[in-house]
Amino acid sequence: DSLVADGSYNSDIDATWAVFDRDIDIKKPNDKETFNEALALAQRNNIQVAYSNDSFEIWFLLHLQPVSTEMHRDAICEKLKTHLGTYKHGDDIFELIDGNYSEAVKRANQALKAVGSTHPVDANPSTTVHILTEKLRKNMD
Repeated sequence: DSLVADGSYNSDIDATWAVFDRDIDIKKPNDKETFNEALALAQRNNIQVAYSNDSFEIWFLLHLQPVSTEMHRDAICEKLKTHLGTYKHGDDIFELIDGNYSEAVKRANQALKAVGSTHPVDANPSTTVHILTEKLRKNMD
């Protein structure tokens, strides 16, 4: 609001984003509702969303391999361990995977195409993190 008020808002580069994942958890039967509520809240408030289903780590894994079947976050982390030798949630692996960024974007787009019009809560595997990173990279040039 302050950017708009002082005239410095630029609709080409200024945006508010939320980044979150689904985190399917059988111990939390309302995880679908929570995810959907977060999407709806963002939409009502003109906030763009970079989501991942099932976990943010799907974005990391797409740097290393295509993913075309539903995967739980535990399986995703195991695949990351296989590729990287070691991985635990929260590890900073950016430098290890960034060289495959273009391939990850391509794979993320393929995953979105594969899930088609499936609602994001049911679109596993999918992520829109690449949409945010592409905007950020474009605006850094």
